[in-house]
Amino acid sequence: MEELPKLYVVGSFLGSSGYGSDWNAPDAVPLAASAEGETDFEGFVYMNVETPQFKLLPTNEGFDGDYGDTGEENGSYSGTIEQEDEVNSGTPEGTGGYFLVKADTDALTYELTQTDWAIIGNGTPKGWEDTDMTYDADNKVWTITLDLSAGVDPDETEKNLRFKFRANDAWDLNLGAGEEDNSLSFGGGDIDVPETGNYTITLDLSNPRMYTYSLTKN
Repeated sequence: MEELPKLYVVGSFLGSSGYGSDWNAPDAVPLAASAEGETDFEGFVYMNVETPQFKLLPTNEGFDGDYGDTGEENGSYSGTIEQEDEVNSGTPEGTGGYFLVKADTDALTYELTQTDWAIIGNGTPKGWEDTDMTYDADNKVWTITLDLSAGVDPDETEKNLRFKFRANDAWDLNLGAGEEDNSLSFGGGDIDVPETGNYTITLDLSNPRMYTYSLTKN
């Protein structure tokens, strides 16, 4: 697959979040554009500090050409960025968390959405209610172990029991089956449960725009 253009998030959160050293460009977290020549970068970033501050870098080799917030003081979150006279960007509520980060270096805008992920579906014990996953900072994945049921949904005789992933107890951000095995896409299809049993499920959002899951029977 062709390498997608990248933008990098560097800041005060890197050390506490398992990425490396704070404000160290080589340890910055990548965002990816949708295709060559596009400027619509996105990715997920864990900011495990109380009041994160960060900038966006065109490369992970240094701070030349960095982008920061257009606000008046460090930690501002205006939703707009600039490359001159900028300040360190912050988060919407000034708090840490696991964020979907989007930035457009042509429109000079950025957006952070805090997310907590869950599994949901009629193949899970709670059905179409969320079962929360836990973030594993060492491995940079969300994980859960639970019983899954296979077979045919008794209320929909042509559909198998299934599940998918969603954030924040809402359908605004949900991930389902992508085009490749174990790949995920926003709004993708439900994932069939292969056979009844106890499983460990991981959700890996660490590779921008190449989101995946694993399903391991215990």
